[in-house]
Amino acid sequence: MKKAMCYSSLPKKLPVRAKLQLAKEAGLDGIEIPSFKTQKEVEQVAEVAGDVGLEIHSVMGGTHWQLPLSSTDEATRLAGVNGIKHALQVAGWSGADTVLVVPGVVTATVSRPRTLPRLA
Repeated sequence: MKKAMCYSSLPKKLPVRAKLQLAKEAGLDGIEIPSFKTQKEVEQVAEVAGDVGLEIHSVMGGTHWQLPLSSTDEATRLAGVNGIKHALQVAGWSGADTVLVVPGVVTATVSRPRTLPRLA
């Protein structure tokens, strides 16, 4: 079994190399990266990860919490789809073979029974 964690859980004050080295020293095999904005950012993190012996395990979809695919607003859903498309692009740049997507966000005002039909 491989162990990985979310990049965003690492200490924010540390530089990239120190963050990833800390993860490696903790016994992790990989890291889940956020949907960084630029290809340059993604490639820099992927290069450092390789240098310290970590694989880019997956990419966090990023926009699915703020722009849920289950929204009642069509523009919000479309923006969410575009965020997922970007996450897929980040996966390609980083070599990750998995993207985390939360398809239906349930909140205090949007219940599970109201969310599920919008995902069909």
